[in-house]
Amino acid sequence: MSILSHKTRNKMAGFTLIEVMATLLLLGLVTALTVQRFMPADSFSTESAGSLTASLGSIQGAYNAYVNDKNGQPAFGTGNNALGDSSFVPAYLFIPRPPGGFDSEYGSSGFVLGQRSGLATPDNGVYICAKAARVTATSTPFRGILKAAATMSATKFFYNDNCPATTSLVRDPTVATDVYVTSWIVRN
Repeated sequence: MSILSHKTRNKMAGFTLIEVMATLLLLGLVTALTVQRFMPADSFSTESAGSLTASLGSIQGAYNAYVNDKNGQPAFGTGNNALGDSSFVPAYLFIPRPPGGFDSEYGSSGFVLGQRSGLATPDNGVYICAKAARVTATSTPFRGILKAAATMSATKFFYNDNCPATTSLVRDPTVATDVYVTSWIVRN
C-alpha cells in the first residue's frame, strides 16, 4: 500500500509533459502576436529613416561629383522642378524614390534641390528638401524623421513647416500637417 500511495502523491505534485508543452505553446503564441502588433510601425519608421538618410546622402554625393567635374554647380530650377537640370539629372543623379510616408508628387520624385542666397548667414547655401504629407507627431513617417534627425547633425538636417526654413518644427502634435525635411549640402 505504501508504494501505491507514494506513486499517487508524486503524480499529483508535478505537471505532465503535455501540460508543460501546451503552456509553452500558448505563451509563444501570445508573445508572437504581441510582437507582431507593435513591431511593424517601429520597423517601418526605422526603414523610413534609413531610406531618407540614404536618399539625402546620394543627392549630396551626386551634387559634389557634379561640382568637382564641372567646376561649378548645377542650374537651379524653381518650385517642383528644382532637380530638373538635364546636365545634372540623370547624368549624375538617379533621383531616389522618397521613403514611405513621403509625398512622391513633391519636387522631382519627392525631393527638391534648391539654393538660397542674399540672406544672413547661415541661411545661404544649397539644400535638399523632401515632403511628408499630412502627418501627426505620432505618425510613423514623423517618427522616421525624428530617427533620421537623431543620426545627423542639427546644423545639417532639420524638419520644418516650410522648406527651406531654418528653424525646427513647432506645431500642435494633434493636428496633421505637411512636414518638410531639409538637409543642407553647403551652407555659406
